This record gives sequence, C-alpha cells and structure tokens, in this order.
Amino acid sequence: MPAGEDNPGDEADRRDAIEYLLTPGDPAPRTPPTDRDRYAYVVEGQLAARIGGQTHVAGPGSVVAIPRRLDHSLRSANQAYARVLVLEVGDDEGAAADGAHRGATGGAAPGEAA
Repeated sequence: MPAGEDNPGDEADRRDAIEYLLTPGDPAPRTPPTDRDRYAYVVEGQLAARIGGQTHVAGPGSVVAIPRRLDHSLRSANQAYARVLVLEVGDDEGAAADGAHRGATGGAAPGEAA
C-alpha cells in the first residue's frame, strides 16, 4: 500500500476528522478526554479552546494541539462564527507513542502564539 493511504483494518494508527461550525454565544460543551491526540485547525473565525483548565485563543490558519486524556472544550472566541477542523490521531487504546505528538502544533504549543 502506498505511503499515506489509510488501511481500514489497521486500528493502530486511526485518523478521524470532524468539521465544527461554532455559533457565537453558544456555551462550550465539555468534550470527554480520549486516548487519542486531537488537533484543532482554525479555518475561519476565532477559536477559544479550553484545555486542561487553560484557555487558548487562535485565529485562521492556526493549529491548537489537544493532548490525549485532557478535558477540553471549543467555542467561538467572539461574536462571529468559527469554523474548525478537528483531527484525531492515534488509537483508542493509547498504543501510539504516548507523548509523541503531544504539544506538536506545526508551530506553537497550546498557549503560545501561532
């Protein structure tokens, strides 16, 4: 199989993506922690990501790393919509190298300017 293609039968390195349209003023629901690292890419708007008790604000083109097993929530940071693509990486058992992706944001760790 060529590099980069998914193998649906291989659960050791699952990748899932979900697009969210965050409505201004809506409360941020808590997202239960998982054994998979998550990365939130801000497509448009301003994102306020509460991760492990700290709030991080990110704008378009930014990526926020959400390490596995941390409580977190996402909401629009202002009075406009925010469109966010969330990518989950790893397996549900935590078998992926614990911490291998932790803090990797393609430029900035959570809480740092992107």
